[in-house]
Amino acid sequence: MPSSRIANRERRSARGDCLLGVALVVLAVVAFWFASDIGRTGTGGGHDPGPRFFPLLLSCLLFACGAVQAAWGLFRPVIVPLADGEAESGSTLSESRPHRWFILLAVLTVYVVAIPWVGFSLSTLAMAAGIMVWLGNRWWVSVIVAVLMVIAVRLLFGILFRVQLPTGELGLPF
Repeated sequence: MPSSRIANRERRSARGDCLLGVALVVLAVVAFWFASDIGRTGTGGGHDPGPRFFPLLLSCLLFACGAVQAAWGLFRPVIVPLADGEAESGSTLSESRPHRWFILLAVLTVYVVAIPWVGFSLSTLAMAAGIMVWLGNRWWVSVIVAVLMVIAVRLLFGILFRVQLPTGELGLPF
């Protein structure tokens, strides 16, 4: 592939990174604005951060990550091969197999629809393990990681924060 084509693709990729970063920053500002309207009252004692703490915290994290992404897109060096005949060193997921994005979107849509029927734990376990296997991990590693992820979310939100996670129509206890 000629070096000019590779340089153009690198510039487009850098511009895309910058635009993604700017979009994340804008989304963070909008989320922060909406989160600031959440009521100020807490549910416990004086050390309770209240219901708007996590939305505000996540907005700030999203802002920081978006700023880093935009800066990476602006200041990333463009690397061009020395000779026109050199082979390209791999391509990104979106360039090599763009249909994978649509498959991932379909899987996430099915996951969201399945949660009220199957429940959080079972649908999350199936979705997480399935995506990890689809991305090339070994099936047993994917299942172990998915089980640990479900346990961590159950412990964090179900027990620590006392958030009732959907049990679904099956009424499974986990």
